[in-house]
Formats: sequence, C-alpha cells, structure tokens
Amino acid sequence: MSVPISLADTNGKLRTGQKAVLVDVFTRGIECPSATDLQGSACLVIDGMALVAAVGKPADAQTFGAYADRFQDAVLGAGSRYQQIHVLFDRYEKSSIKAGTRERRTRTIRPVRRVIENKNVPLPNSWSNFLALPENKANLAKFLSEPLIANAPLEKVVVVAGGFSDGKEAQSTNQLVDPSLLCANHEEADTRLVLHAIVNSCDTVVVSARDTDVLLLLVAHLPSMPSPSVDDGRNSGQAQLL
Repeated sequence: MSVPISLADTNGKLRTGQKAVLVDVFTRGIECPSATDLQGSACLVIDGMALVAAVGKPADAQTFGAYADRFQDAVLGAGSRYQQIHVLFDRYEKSSIKAGTRERRTRTIRPVRRVIENKNVPLPNSWSNFLALPENKANLAKFLSEPLIANAPLEKVVVVAGGFSDGKEAQSTNQLVDPSLLCANHEEADTRLVLHAIVNSCDTVVVSARDTDVLLLLVAHLPSMPSPSVDDGRNSGQAQLL
C-alpha cells in the first residue's frame, strides 16, 4: 500500500507522535466549563467505541443482550438533555493503513474471537481480550447499532452510522434528519464525527470523544461548522462544539 512518507515509514507502518501535547497548547489559558450551556435545539455526537471503552464490562451484565441494554442506557443518559443523539462507530477493514497500529496496541493481549449470534451469547471473561480483535469490535458495533435504532424513545432523534453491515449506511429514527446526507465510507469515527457536526441543523452540537484527533479535526474544520467555537471540555471528558 502506497502511503505518504510524512505519515508512515517505508514498511507502511504509521509514524507515531505525541499529539496529546497539542491539546495543552491549544487550550492553554482557556477555562473549560464543568457543564455545557445548551441553547435552542441541541445534538450530542458520540464516538461509539469510546463509549464502549467507558462502559467496560458491567458487573451486572452476563450476556451481550444485557450489555446492549447497559450501552443504550449510557447513550440515553448522556443525551438526556439533547433533542438529537448521533452514535458513530469505527469500521475495521481488512486492508487498512491502521492495521499496523492496531496490531501494536494489542501485542501483549491474547485476542479471543466471540461471535455475537444473538442476545443470549455470554460475555467473554476478558473484555480487553475480546476488544483486541477487530472482527469482534465490528460484530459488537453491528449488534449495538440495531437496537439503538429499534428501541429509541419517541421524543428523541437517534442517528447511528458506521456499525451496520454496509459501512456507508446511516439510519435515523426521525425524518428530521435525512440519513442519506450522512452516508460515508469513513473508516474511523473521528472523521464521521466531523461530518455529523457539519451536516447538522441544531443550534448547539456537542461532540463526545476521548481522542486528541477529534479536537484537531474540529478545529481544522471550524470554518465549515454551524457553530462559532470549539471547547475541548477536558473537565467532562468531551470535545465540545458550541
């Protein structure tokens, strides 16, 4: 695979850096609010796999069906003050420039394949070993995406993308959001988050993520955003587009 030499070594492996340092540079002298002041209609955009990591393996969940319930509770809890909630997942393509990075991150972990055939499949003993395998994460994203749409509260507009079998597919529970405008072949939720922030009719958009890349991308695409400023929201663990 041909890649820019500025981004990867000649063997195709991505160069590593210390992007987190940029967050301190960008936010130096900025006071991050402990809470977001929502004005008018509001949309919460969530990095799905970041939320999976945050939820972890609940002590009271024994099956993937129970896990899906806890995940949806977390989504709706985070979005309780918002009219719209967008949940976006990564894609795990076999031929990917990220393959080397993913392999390096899981080098000390023994991945265990667990196919989620139905909601009664028991959760694995080791959640970290389960998530170390891209096929498992893709399977989990699909398993979580479908009930998020099917069980969405009537008073909420829920949009899900990235987790379906068709990587370009986006689904919405309400005609207020046209999912055809959000169909994309992005491999990572990082860039899908930006798309959903740009193609958005809400007065306030809050992006919930844990990745420095998301903040940098939001800043880079700020001129295209419907809202005037970006706050990294480190106190709340969110990057906030206000």
